[in-house]
Amino acid sequence: MNPNHLPTMHKEFSAWKKSLSAEVQKQNSGMLNLLNRFQYRYRIAKAFETIIAVDVEKRTVNGYACGMKLFMAYSAYDEIRTAEKILENIEHSLTHAHRDEVLAKKIRENEKMKELLLQTLTVEGEGLRKVLKGLYQGRNNEIMCFATCVRHCFVHGDFTTARSGLTNKKRIAVVNEVTDVVLKVSDGIFSAIIQAQR
Repeated sequence: MNPNHLPTMHKEFSAWKKSLSAEVQKQNSGMLNLLNRFQYRYRIAKAFETIIAVDVEKRTVNGYACGMKLFMAYSAYDEIRTAEKILENIEHSLTHAHRDEVLAKKIRENEKMKELLLQTLTVEGEGLRKVLKGLYQGRNNEIMCFATCVRHCFVHGDFTTARSGLTNKKRIAVVNEVTDVVLKVSDGIFSAIIQAQR
């Protein structure tokens, strides 16, 4: 395990960046800044453990901490998706596919989360809703779509510990697994970008 919580290829990125001339660094400053920001957003998400809230019930704090960690991981993912979009000249940022039958089954067990995500207005876009409904109906095992929806709920204020059903360790552990997937996908994109530049 990386004790600094940085992406797998952070050393290679630093070495590559240092090898660039000042002129090339200046010409590519926007992209280099995106990649640099990604690393540090990734690190904070990877290292994050909990929040401290005085006089608030522990299970409430634990549920919000779980949502916060996923939000921070998704923030890193958004950053690396933007870099990928620019480098590959893609019109719209992609939501990367990551299918996991076992994890999808665990996700489906939380009825409160299902209710929240399918009813909230913060899950926008028919494509996203369609994939989410398919996940809950057992037609797909798409984890990144679920992560996107939880992120939207958290950012837009619909997420609460009780409404999301994150009131026990088992359900929190499932969302933490989803967070690990987001970090893994992000790290993979970053590694592919760095390998292509070397």
